[in-house]
Amino acid sequence: MERRSWNSVRLVNALLLLVVAVAGAGGCEQLTNPVSVPGEAGDRLAAQAGAASGDAANDRAALMALYDATDGDNWTDNTNWGSDEDLADWYGVATYQGRVVEVILEDNGLSGELPAELGDLDQLEWLLLRHNADLSGGIPAELGNLGSLTWLALENSALSGKIPAELGNLSSLEVLSIINTSVSGSIPPELGNLSSLVALDLRQNDMSGGIPPELGNLSSLDILYIIDNGMSGSIPPELGNLSSLRWMALMRNSLSGEIPSELGHIGGLEHLFLDDNQLSGGVPSSLGNLAALERLHLQRNRFTGALPGTFLNLYLAENEFSWWSNRGLCIPNTEAFRAWMTRMGYADWAVNRSLCSADREALLGLHDALGGENWADSNWGDDADIRTWRGVTLDSDVRVTELRLGSSGLSGEIPDLLADLDMLEVLVLEGNGLVGEIPEAVMDLELDVFWWSDNPGLCVPDTDAFRTWLTDMRSTSGPICGR
Repeated sequence: MERRSWNSVRLVNALLLLVVAVAGAGGCEQLTNPVSVPGEAGDRLAAQAGAASGDAANDRAALMALYDATDGDNWTDNTNWGSDEDLADWYGVATYQGRVVEVILEDNGLSGELPAELGDLDQLEWLLLRHNADLSGGIPAELGNLGSLTWLALENSALSGKIPAELGNLSSLEVLSIINTSVSGSIPPELGNLSSLVALDLRQNDMSGGIPPELGNLSSLDILYIIDNGMSGSIPPELGNLSSLRWMALMRNSLSGEIPSELGHIGGLEHLFLDDNQLSGGVPSSLGNLAALERLHLQRNRFTGALPGTFLNLYLAENEFSWWSNRGLCIPNTEAFRAWMTRMGYADWAVNRSLCSADREALLGLHDALGGENWADSNWGDDADIRTWRGVTLDSDVRVTELRLGSSGLSGEIPDLLADLDMLEVLVLEGNGLVGEIPEAVMDLELDVFWWSDNPGLCVPDTDAFRTWLTDMRSTSGPICGR
C-alpha cells in the first residue's frame, strides 16, 4: 500500500486513548496492551519526505531476508512477497515515495530468527511483529540503525537474549514494547537516550538486574511498564524526573528498599502500581502531593508505619487504593482517615483491620523473638485485624491491655521490647517453652496479673526490685530464679 501522508500526533493520541484498562477484584490488576494497531495501514504517522539513503532495491533485499529467515513460504498471509509487484502491494508492507515505511506482520506465523538485514530499512517507521509465537533468537543489534523508527513492537514471541544497547540510538522511537518473551538480562542504560520515547513496555519477560537510573532522562515518557520480570534493587530516585509520566507500573518484581520521595515530584502521575515487590520502610509523604493520582497500589510489600497525613489530599478512584498484606503498614486511627477511606468505598471492617496501633510493632517484635512462626493457632501479622489477634485484648485507643498466650508454643527469651506495651495490665505466658530471666525493662509495666509458670527455664530474678514489683500485683504465678 502506498501510504498517504499522516500526522505523528495520531500515534500519541491513540496511545493516550487506548493506554491501559485496569480491572479486577481484590486488588489484582489486568493491564491490557497500551497501544493498538489501527485497521488501515495507510493512515498513520507523518512521513518525512526528502532524501533517503539507500533505495527500493535495498528495501526489497531486506524484506526478502526477513521472508527467508522466518519461513515466509508458510506464513499465514504472504501475498505478493517475492514477486515483482510493487513493495506497497506486499502483505503487511506500506511505502512512501517508493520506500518501505511500515512492516506489520502481526499474528502471521513467522518462525525463525530475525535477520540483521532489517537494519537496512533506513526509512522504516513502524516494525510490528507481535503475536508470532515461533519467532525466536535474539533482537538484532542492527535495528539500532533504523533512525526513522517510531514504533517497535515485539510481543508474544519466543525471542530471547538481551535487549541490544544499540536500540538506544533510535532517536525517533516513540513506542518500544517487548512483552511476553524470553528476553533476559538487564535493561540497557542506553535506553535513557530515547528522547522521543512516549511508551516503554517491558512486561512479562525474563529480565533481571536493577532499573537503570538513566531512564529518568526520558522527558517525553508517558507510560513506563516494567512488570512481571525479575527486577531487583531499589527504585531509582531519578524516575522522579519523568515530568510527562502518567502511568508507572513496576509490580510483580523483586524490587527492594524504600519508595524514593522524588516520585512525589511527578505532578501529572495518574497511576502508580508498586505491588508485589519487597519494598520496605515508610510510605513517603511526598506521594500526597500527586494531585492527579487516581490509582495507588502498594499491596504485598514490606511497608511499615502509618500512612502519611498528606494522603488526605488525594482523590483516588473508588477501590483503587490497595495497602493490605504489608507487615506493618497501617491506617491512622482518626476520623479524617476513616472518612477518606469511606469516600473510596472501603467498608468499616476493611479499615478497622488495618488501624494503626502504637503497640503493633512491639507485638510483631515479640512474635519474631519468641518463635511466632511455630505458635499454635496464631493469626498474628500481615493482613489480620490486630483486634482479632489470638490472645490480644485492646482498648478503644487500640492499645494492648491484655496478652494471654498460655500454652501457645512460645519459645526463646523474653525481649526488652515487651516493656513497650506500656498499657499492658494482664500478661499470661504459662505453659510454653520460654527460657532465661525476665528482663529488668519489664518492671516498667504496671501489671495486675502476671503468670509465667510451666516454662522450662523462665524465671524472675531474685532481687528486691523484682520482689517489690511482683508484690504490687493482684495475681502472680511462676518461679523465682535460683529457688
